Amino acid sequence: MKTQFLACLMSGFLFFTCAKPKVIDIPGNYLLMKKLSGNLEVMGTSVPLIFNVYRDPKGELISTMDSPLQNIYGIKTDEIVLSDSNIFLAVSLIKGIYKGEKIGPNKYKGVWTQGTNSFPLTIALMKRPQEPVDFPYIIEDVVFSNKKGNFNLAGTLTTPYGDGPFPAVVLISGSGPQNRNEELMGHKPFLVLSDYFTRHDIAVLRYDDRGVGDSQGDRTNATTVDYANDAEAAVNYLISRNEFLNVGLAGHSEGGIIAPIVATQSKHVNFIILMGGTGLPGKEILKLQGALILEQTEI
Repeated sequence: MKTQFLACLMSGFLFFTCAKPKVIDIPGNYLLMKKLSGNLEVMGTSVPLIFNVYRDPKGELISTMDSPLQNIYGIKTDEIVLSDSNIFLAVSLIKGIYKGEKIGPNKYKGVWTQGTNSFPLTIALMKRPQEPVDFPYIIEDVVFSNKKGNFNLAGTLTTPYGDGPFPAVVLISGSGPQNRNEELMGHKPFLVLSDYFTRHDIAVLRYDDRGVGDSQGDRTNATTVDYANDAEAAVNYLISRNEFLNVGLAGHSEGGIIAPIVATQSKHVNFIILMGGTGLPGKEILKLQGALILEQTEI
């Protein structure tokens, strides 16, 4: 019953799973001012919403909305009004409106209305203490080629300040479509990990999976071996720059399978790090995951 009710509530959101909404491109002169987050509580189920507020040097505001439950980010809001005492946000794409009254520093109590449904919603400044707030190193957006697949992959390379050469590591994501931050539900583990490594004088290359973000390639029938070729292309890119010494791999989940494959087929890999890699055959893991998911599913 709960599942059916939640499906009705989120009916305006659920169409995103069939057709991903167009997200707004934030102009370069707009800086993130604040993230405001809150949970819609519906029969014991929390539906998180996040509002990102951006401001340009003249004080003009624009905003976007995230729905982490569906892994949807950057939905355009058509109107934002932020005063000393109130906030108003309109998202016409899903017929959603939020009206809130300020009840504390960066905290608002109000009502979220979507279509004919209205629900109380309190939003407050979202704190992500694990995310870095300053970057004392060089950050580059890079593109490199997977010559075996004949397409380009896009990523971010972070390099410590100094003369070098520096050791370098390629981050390899787990299963499913992952961006360069391995972002899930608003968390960005690869951003946090790359920041830690780079602050400790290790260069890091993290990249969007094939067919994700700014990376080309088709993931429809891609295998683990195909993803190993992508990771090897990242290694070859680092070697081609002649700036790095001792290049390694850090693989998470399925990346923990991919890293050893790359290490066996590339003479340039000096070390590997395995995070949450598998200890069972793939078929057994899928059966186990399916059983655990069913145990947590309410009917």
